Amino acid sequence: MSWKKRRIWTFLEPVKRQGYPNEMLLSVYRDYGVIPKASRDDNHNRAGKDMSVYQLVEPTNVVMNKMKAWQGSIAVSRHRGLVSPDYMVLRIVRENVHPPFLHYLLRSRHMIAEYRRHAYGVRPAQWRLMYTEFRELEVAFPEESTQRAIADFLDRKTAAIDALIEKKERLLELLAEKRAALIHRAVTKGLDPSVPMKDSGVPWIGEIPAHWTTRAKLQSLTGTARGAFVNGPFGSDLLAEELTKVGVPVVYIRDIKPLGYRRKSTVCVTPEKARQLDVCRVDPGDVVVSKVGSPPGDACVYPAGEPSGIITQDVIRLKLTAQHDPHFVALLLNSTAGREAVAPIIVESTRARVALGDYKRLRIHVPPLKGQREIVSWLSPRLRRLDEVGSIIRDQNAKLAEYRQAVITAAVTGQLDIDAAERQPIPATDDQLGLFGGAA
Repeated sequence: MSWKKRRIWTFLEPVKRQGYPNEMLLSVYRDYGVIPKASRDDNHNRAGKDMSVYQLVEPTNVVMNKMKAWQGSIAVSRHRGLVSPDYMVLRIVRENVHPPFLHYLLRSRHMIAEYRRHAYGVRPAQWRLMYTEFRELEVAFPEESTQRAIADFLDRKTAAIDALIEKKERLLELLAEKRAALIHRAVTKGLDPSVPMKDSGVPWIGEIPAHWTTRAKLQSLTGTARGAFVNGPFGSDLLAEELTKVGVPVVYIRDIKPLGYRRKSTVCVTPEKARQLDVCRVDPGDVVVSKVGSPPGDACVYPAGEPSGIITQDVIRLKLTAQHDPHFVALLLNSTAGREAVAPIIVESTRARVALGDYKRLRIHVPPLKGQREIVSWLSPRLRRLDEVGSIIRDQNAKLAEYRQAVITAAVTGQLDIDAAERQPIPATDDQLGLFGGAA
């Protein structure tokens, strides 16, 4: 099989067409390519007011998010529509380039590694791949009939892999529904079905045990101590130049998940700065809540073993009184009841958020401490089993995605026997999943 190397500028050229404000809005996804923005509900980026400056994309055009190309946000579009004026749009200028093959080639692992190598900026989140660098990258093409055969094979193979991933995603949704139902029932009804009940005064909750506190303000759980219920310092109190790589950790909303705290950020402040911001300190056993999100309100307990940290302005921290169990409060805030309570106070702006004052005034229902602990003890092993199953499924999906990328990379670089690969079944069990024949 003869493959010829070409530089990208020999078959792609930039094109910028504006002034089409009524076309459909498109998005470029790392996992899905170029798709209509309205087809998914997880893209919360807002379109600009002046759609006339957005760029027109035609079917077979290449679209690249220059800031995320190194993560795989590049694809050949099958749709006509608009993309951000900051994106790069290119058209194919050689007849013997098959667009579906090019789509897979540009999104293959070895090409993404090249984008990463040639992107630059102050920090990874701001790395950009500019056309001057992109145009000089070199790729290899087989003859057009082979391009078509490879693209047709990958269409079939990736569709089958995607269908299996989608099945597992549905299982995760069902697990999440079961998890939510377990929590909601326990934190709103308690564990003893024989106790007297009373009306909660909230339609989506209905009756609650008669001995529970009725509609207490969330702030009452922290008492009256100064700084017991705060969000982090505003930007003027925590400047970029004061952030360090070692010292007292800074807690961001990306570290806060309903399944528990998991530190992803590596940013710190000096001990001296932490002392200045002591009112924003978070200690093990505190409850931390995301003030901003999609939607805001994720809560978890800052775990034992973590060093004390400083929260950012997008994080709310609660230091509870001794009469309240932090694990119960986190479960309550993450429950359907907690989400319904937060929904009316969400402010839609560039990112959905809640104001600290409104959050303090949320009305909740709380059992006595003994009941809180009993609920946590009853829920913990049940949630742990569900979470373990969910973790296995997510791991399998991650390996399927890795397998998918390995198949694509092997195919578009000529390392794969298409006829043999056509007959090979998709690995479905944990011990079978892995890189496709080591081809990557």
